[in-house]
Amino acid sequence: MNLYVKKFSAWTSEDLPKLPYVSMLFRRRLSAITKMVVETVHAVSENLEPVHVTFASEFGEIVRQHKISEGILETSEVMPAQFSLSVFNAPVSAASIVEKNMQGYSAIFGGIYSFENGLKEACAPLISGRETERMFVFADERIPEDYQKIAPYPNPICALALRISTQKENSICELDFSKLPEFSTAAEQALYFLNHRLPK
Repeated sequence: MNLYVKKFSAWTSEDLPKLPYVSMLFRRRLSAITKMVVETVHAVSENLEPVHVTFASEFGEIVRQHKISEGILETSEVMPAQFSLSVFNAPVSAASIVEKNMQGYSAIFGGIYSFENGLKEACAPLISGRETERMFVFADERIPEDYQKIAPYPNPICALALRISTQKENSICELDFSKLPEFSTAAEQALYFLNHRLPK
């Protein structure tokens, strides 16, 4: 079955999005990865009906989790607010709040295959006929330097949101979701997809 990309948005910059459409009180609580997810989701949501979202990441809220670990070592305590914002689905949850999207979301963690497996999960309900449109979002922020002995460092920064549809009308390209080359990080795979399978 052919699937189509209606819209896409990417963020690969060290500089974080400003998010002027998000209230200052809410915005100041957002991490780097969450800001990138909110920005890319917003870009592919404007003037369109809300749809179910599949979110994938290799490292998730790794920077916030690192800070929590540091706090445990120093004080043996965890701040409840910090913990609630460190869970894996925090970025897509925040984006859903900003967009007032009540259609639900899935969060996929597949290690270095998080991008490819997340894309497959997003496409599955479209191929089966259960849905006609879905959003796929992948994101990873820079991991803390302390982890460089156990993970690729510095890892690429990448957030990518795709609006995928079964309908060709008003699409920008046909989705190529065939097997991707293997890389050492999921973000490298996402960047390959962005640079080789989406319009420039």
